[in-house]
Amino acid sequence: MKIAAICLAYLGKPDGVDCLAEYFSSTGTSLFVHVDAKVDDTPYRSLVSKWPHVSLLADRLPIYWGGFNTVRAIIRACEVASYADSFTRYLVITEDTIPLLSRAKYLDLMASDVEFIETHRTQNPKIIERYEKFFYFDSGTTSARPTAILDREVSPEMLLGINRLQQLRARGKAVLPALCHGSGWFGLTNLSIDKIRRSYHEDPYLRESFEYSAVPEEQYFQTILGPISNARKLVFTDWSRSPKPFVFRSGEEFSTLNTGQTMFLRKVALGSRAIGDFVQGLA
Repeated sequence: MKIAAICLAYLGKPDGVDCLAEYFSSTGTSLFVHVDAKVDDTPYRSLVSKWPHVSLLADRLPIYWGGFNTVRAIIRACEVASYADSFTRYLVITEDTIPLLSRAKYLDLMASDVEFIETHRTQNPKIIERYEKFFYFDSGTTSARPTAILDREVSPEMLLGINRLQQLRARGKAVLPALCHGSGWFGLTNLSIDKIRRSYHEDPYLRESFEYSAVPEEQYFQTILGPISNARKLVFTDWSRSPKPFVFRSGEEFSTLNTGQTMFLRKVALGSRAIGDFVQGLA
């Protein structure tokens, strides 16, 4: 069994990736790290020499919340991994994520036939509107999150993107048998990843329809795969406390969480000694 873990990094400090690398080091898991192109990747480079199972993606994209570049980065990372080796399982997580289970339990679950992804048909009109309406978040100019004034300059690339949006609006988006929704973090078998990659390359109409949707990593992969009877959640996120999602800072805050068989927890405060001690204490 060979596992590829795709880690999306964006915070500019390697603490979280280093923690994940230590956990994965004895499990046969290769860690492929995509650092947001808006962030200096220098602090992460030392991890490659420290951990032989860690690779940094050379081809980086600027990641904007809610934009399609998150999907692109995940696809590219999965393809880089597939060219490097024959993996049986692909995980997608972020650098502010930590494991919750022992390494032995993690490997047992990875060896199962379970697809670790949330995917279900949705009839929520607000979720449906994320697909049916037209959005463009993949630039500093149109970012949904706070951005410095000078970073909002209109670029030629942004204008090309808006032009394609206009063409798609005139054509209309792809009609879906069903829109599926769920968390963007997953642990899929190579068969499911191959299905996603084929759709990405062979169905540009569907791909572009989601490119101009909102938060597509919560719908695109899920819609391609459809509902899965044996699917389970990979990452636990606490949306019940503020700030949402809640940021865990100490072992006491999450050690008693009723997460069941959930393998990972997001979000955590990077650099916390309590967090590091908890992960190191996992057998």
